[in-house]
Amino acid sequence: MKKYAAIKLRFLETFLSGELGSKKYLRTHLKVIYTEDKNLVQSMGALDNEYVIVIIGRDNFQRETNCLSLFLSTMRDKGYTLIWYQPTCKNIVKKLLDPSATYSQFPSYIRKPLKLFLLLLNFRYWPLMIQGSRILESPTLLDRCATFKKFLQNLGPRKHLVVLSRSIGGVIASRVVDDTPVHQVVCLGYPFKHPQFPEEPHRFEHLEHLKTPFLIIQGKLDEYGGEDVLRTYRLSPTTRVDFMDTDHDFFLDADMNKNLVSKVKEFLGVF
Repeated sequence: MKKYAAIKLRFLETFLSGELGSKKYLRTHLKVIYTEDKNLVQSMGALDNEYVIVIIGRDNFQRETNCLSLFLSTMRDKGYTLIWYQPTCKNIVKKLLDPSATYSQFPSYIRKPLKLFLLLLNFRYWPLMIQGSRILESPTLLDRCATFKKFLQNLGPRKHLVVLSRSIGGVIASRVVDDTPVHQVVCLGYPFKHPQFPEEPHRFEHLEHLKTPFLIIQGKLDEYGGEDVLRTYRLSPTTRVDFMDTDHDFFLDADMNKNLVSKVKEFLGVF
């Protein structure tokens, strides 16, 4: 388990910065749970805390930025426990082996074997790849929703339970939260429509009936849905959309990051 936790430290560091994101701090404070549903759960803080933020990120974690770092550091200082709910090992391995965004100078039939070879040279990835290979199939969206719903229900009622999501994590969270003890949901960069595919109703049709307060912070230039989303999709009265001058990757400068933190804190009622 310790080896597995060490492998995942660099992924978690993309969300955190400063002392909170240092390897020394993470190794000291990070608790790792490998669930029966083949998901990795990492926590900072007591699991029986009444104030909890559950983070469910985007599938393409390799492209994740530190857009959440300032907010998470702030909430940790306020006594919140941070729980990071990971994609399944199978999805992680699939992304690690995905050659589409790397080695573009080589022909396509060379890229994947080359990436696999380089990963095998790095022994830190071996436990991750072995565990991922034991899972025969990647879960469907419905499977992922069911396991996340079960996880949230198992957390039980708290004084303040929040889900902070990124991209497809927002789809998963918003599909299940009405049947869980979650008080509020926040999503950075909701993927209303994949830019390379036709409309997929499972991404947005449930938003019209959502009862849990939901804040979507959307980039005006987001390729998965920009400023047009308010005209295109039906949203429930409990759903609020705020826009920022960014795209789906949420690269933010210092001032924009502070603005992001202010928006989320105001929505959550945390000051």
